[in-house]
Amino acid sequence: MWLELAAAQGDVRAMLSLGKLWLLGAQDFAPNAEKARTWFERAMPDSNPQAAYYLGLIAKSGYNQAPDHAQALKHFQFAAQQGIAEAMYLLGNAHANGEGTDIDTREAMRWYLRAAALDHPQAIQELAYAFARGDTLLPQSDLQAANMLRAVEHALRHPKSAP
Repeated sequence: MWLELAAAQGDVRAMLSLGKLWLLGAQDFAPNAEKARTWFERAMPDSNPQAAYYLGLIAKSGYNQAPDHAQALKHFQFAAQQGIAEAMYLLGNAHANGEGTDIDTREAMRWYLRAAALDHPQAIQELAYAFARGDTLLPQSDLQAANMLRAVEHALRHPKSAP
């Protein structure tokens, strides 16, 4: 297959594509997290935010292994700092739930706000709930909660592409 040839010759986009194919599965690819991990690792996760994001997903989910929340946090941190909205949201969840770190609702809200600024629907929804309850850094505001829920509708109608 030409994609495997390109990846073997060092094409990072091909490595990412193969990693996604192995992770999610496709017509000729039964899901295989170990093969996916191998391709994402070859795609230089220390300098490639997409590779780091997918390695974070693998670490968080475990895929036939115990989840490694600390490793997931490291990968999501790098990807989030490079502008991957889904990684920002997952980083917010990690801080909110104490996965790989101590529970820190302020840090969770910070990451939700950053993801929401990039139209991430679930992050916007978290903020809507926070405004409705008056959580952490956000004062209780039914108006802001309603505005956030409208923003969720917009974000769902105009989805961004996956990392």
